[in-house]
Amino acid sequence: MPTDGEDTWVYLIEQNKYDFSSLVQKISDVFQKKQIFFQEKSVLLKISLVFPVKNPERVKMIITNPVLTMAVAEVICSRGAKVVYIGDGETMGSARYSFKMTQMDKHLKLISSKFRKKIKFAYLDELPRPWITPEKPFTPEIALDYPRLVREVNYFISLPKLKVNIFANITLSIKNGMGLISKPTRLKYHGSQLHSLIADIYQIRPPDLVITDAIFAGEGQGPMEASAYPTGLVIMGNNGLAVDTVCCNLMGYSPKEILHLKLLEEGGYGFLNLANISELDHEILKKHQHEFKRPDMSLSNLAPNIHVYEGKTCKSGCKAFIRAILDGYGRNAGWNSLGEVYIILGENLKIPLEELEKLPKKRTIILGKCAEEFKNEGAYFGGCAPDYIQMLEKIPVKTEIPITPWIKYVSLRTLLWTSLQHAVFRISRFWKKFN
Repeated sequence: MPTDGEDTWVYLIEQNKYDFSSLVQKISDVFQKKQIFFQEKSVLLKISLVFPVKNPERVKMIITNPVLTMAVAEVICSRGAKVVYIGDGETMGSARYSFKMTQMDKHLKLISSKFRKKIKFAYLDELPRPWITPEKPFTPEIALDYPRLVREVNYFISLPKLKVNIFANITLSIKNGMGLISKPTRLKYHGSQLHSLIADIYQIRPPDLVITDAIFAGEGQGPMEASAYPTGLVIMGNNGLAVDTVCCNLMGYSPKEILHLKLLEEGGYGFLNLANISELDHEILKKHQHEFKRPDMSLSNLAPNIHVYEGKTCKSGCKAFIRAILDGYGRNAGWNSLGEVYIILGENLKIPLEELEKLPKKRTIILGKCAEEFKNEGAYFGGCAPDYIQMLEKIPVKTEIPITPWIKYVSLRTLLWTSLQHAVFRISRFWKKFN
């Protein structure tokens, strides 16, 4: 990995809309300046489809834009690539579901017909993920189910969306690696160890290039309830820490306040200083800087109908998950849509017996291993952290709280069809392995 200013470069491309032809030209210009070619090489583009919905306006600040993705793929093919994989893992459903909902197959038609056969969708939750541990892990005794494909391709390119994140402060190129591992592995470390997990994933195979989608970025209650901000940039570079450092400065963050960036700098993967970056246009950076609104983590005083008993919590676990879920109700249907809700979370929590006896069990949610002693007082979701998808599914089953307003973004038909395809593929792969 390059770690000095002479070798580490970042380009800022001004671009205010998702126009395929314009993006192809501008991205191609950077590749030409840096003399980057992919002659007969395999390339993986790791995108982020964390909130897969059909309405592109709803998620233009949340997911990697498909038009930008195809523009990058077009340029890479034109510069000699043998095959270009476009990949992501499971999020709110299988990877197949995410790709179908964001209409990646339709966007594929933007690619020149002579290159189209070179493009392959890589559903990472269907591909082999052998277990591996980084040579010098930041997380004690960690094991990661990491896609073999990522380690085997000639070039690995990260295409994150620039946005704030209620769990990890920000989502940039290094956080984008979370989509490589399985959801159970993510959840296993999605508490106080989240930042060290993110850094450990990066260690396995740092991306060769980063192309960050900041044409529209997300501020506020990201990821799911982020608000759009027109940053008007595509940010390209050859070092994840360098690109993320530029992005932090663009957003009004100090890269030093992001723990996973600090860990990787200490591990020798790059620098968190603009002075160590070449090719950076400081005038363009200054022109597009914006103080991004940060996520509100508070659970107190959200609304008169939301009652919270909170002990000691880790920022990236139960507290962030329940706040994100509550935001789904509050920002889409209003806080009153929840009715009266009682939430118990955190460790070292003391609740008087007379108060516990008054709690309506069908209106009470208990979160996480730390609050396990209260599991009989309502709907208990265990783990550290709990599975947020299961929470969304089971809250309306276990309680009298209505189903999440996010349900309007789900296509049941697409979910069933892609789930069937996903299951058939996995069974087929298992069968071939033992026959």
